[in-house]
Amino acid sequence: KLSGDMFITEGRYIRDFQITQFLLKPRAKTLPAEPNPWLERILLDLRIKSPGELAIKNNVARMFLATDLKVTGPAKQPEVQGEIQILDGDFTYFKIAFENARGYVDFRGPKTQPYVDVTASKEVLRNLGTVNVTAHIVGYLDNLQLNFLSDAGLPKRDILAMVFTGAPPGETGTSSSSLASSVIASQIAGFLQRPLAEKASIDIFRLEAADESISRRNSRQGIQTLVVGKRLTERLSLEFKTDLGIDDPVQGVQMEYLLLDNALLKASQLSDGSFDFDFTLRWRSF
Repeated sequence: KLSGDMFITEGRYIRDFQITQFLLKPRAKTLPAEPNPWLERILLDLRIKSPGELAIKNNVARMFLATDLKVTGPAKQPEVQGEIQILDGDFTYFKIAFENARGYVDFRGPKTQPYVDVTASKEVLRNLGTVNVTAHIVGYLDNLQLNFLSDAGLPKRDILAMVFTGAPPGETGTSSSSLASSVIASQIAGFLQRPLAEKASIDIFRLEAADESISRRNSRQGIQTLVVGKRLTERLSLEFKTDLGIDDPVQGVQMEYLLLDNALLKASQLSDGSFDFDFTLRWRSF
């Protein structure tokens, strides 16, 4: 029997995943695991706590968590009870960033899938002012639902139009076409990233749309840049990018190094001879 109290002082989850695998299609069934007599003989009775030093930091979310869980039963098929609280953070859905994430993940009794209830908000500028849009992810992990609400009482159709194009029907968004292109590029890359990662050992694969100012200068819209790269360590990554569909493409290499959890260093070199260096500090208050 393995029993006792576990106090987690720090931890991070960094594995990338696609929210669409939970929201747009059922999860694939997992094959039964091979028998392990050693796990069958061990009984668990653990209490796992963390005050807020657990973090999710991947392609979808930056969230800080507090846990209070109890793990019991055989190690081969343990039963988890308790709650993981989401204290703060942000997540990205269809390349749209939502901030001030709050909520919980509740492990309820014998059901193997935890229950999720998370909200996050985004300010959307429109012609008549600012609208606060709330994204609400709710349900069991294998059957999540995503809903949108607004403080202006707008119908769901108008909320979706604002979130994905920058303006509701009937209004002109200054960057709607650019944002829509970014959303499409994000999803194409999402569907291609996993098979490419398995076959070519590529960790980073993105298709990017040019911003509004670039689109106006070259009279082109849509997907314009291909980015591939490799995460060499948990903190260091290298990216190679090249323009698509133009006569004189600009290529470049970029390095990102996470000095600290809130300090990011970026350096890039382009084929036109330009060099860029960025140092970013991020602070959060609770």
